[in-house]
Amino acid sequence: MRDIKERIISYYLQLPKKKQIIFLVSVAIIFISLVVMPVGRMLMKPRKPGTRTYLHNLSSNDKQKKCEAISWVGGRGVTKAVPILVGILEKDSDSEVRKKAAMSLNMLNQELLHEKLNDEDVKIKESIVDALLETETHMAKMTTLAETQKVVESKGQKTPIPGDNLNFLVDKFTSLDSASKGKVLAFIQSSGNSQKYEEKILTMVEDTNESLDIRKKGLEILWYTGTGAVSSRLTALTYTETDLEFKNWTKAVVNAIGQREQPK
Repeated sequence: MRDIKERIISYYLQLPKKKQIIFLVSVAIIFISLVVMPVGRMLMKPRKPGTRTYLHNLSSNDKQKKCEAISWVGGRGVTKAVPILVGILEKDSDSEVRKKAAMSLNMLNQELLHEKLNDEDVKIKESIVDALLETETHMAKMTTLAETQKVVESKGQKTPIPGDNLNFLVDKFTSLDSASKGKVLAFIQSSGNSQKYEEKILTMVEDTNESLDIRKKGLEILWYTGTGAVSSRLTALTYTETDLEFKNWTKAVVNAIGQREQPK
């Protein structure tokens, strides 16, 4: 290496003045091409957006940017975003945006989200229910608890457990609006977990303060999956129920359960 360096210097010194200048310019161009320009390109390369950018985008008028930011802060455990997300849940006019805000709040501050279900605003209630059921759908696709932990990317977040969200909604069933109640019952029926919630569905069916539409939906679930454990209470309901149509529905469910429970 030293020998090469000496040869270059010797060669340079033997050159005429003008050619020395040309030589130096050529060396400078080569240096810039090999070193300076690549470094410049690296410095000019746009950085990936970080927490500050996403927090800013939570207030964006661009729905796509806003939704992306909502999901990002939830997935990264950015707790300082909680007040902004609450504001979105309460005030945003777009139901999809509100739902995404609720989903992120479920990761960042589940207790606060659960408290918001007591809000009198039906839109807020429905957004929370939609968020919890959608989260439950995603969780149901994960076969192990280890897989569910991949949902949580930052320390300090509660690890989601399959069934937690649905259990909570079933426990809060009486405080939900009719549309949300219908969604919860439809989810139970489609999830294949009807028998797990059989007792609570039966209690809802027996509740004369509940709307007939919701009680009928409960009967429909028991028609398909009810067991002999609920037959006696349903039979008793056929004697106390004042709505004739509902009484006949109940009798039909009792008969359907009896046929299903017969030894084969």
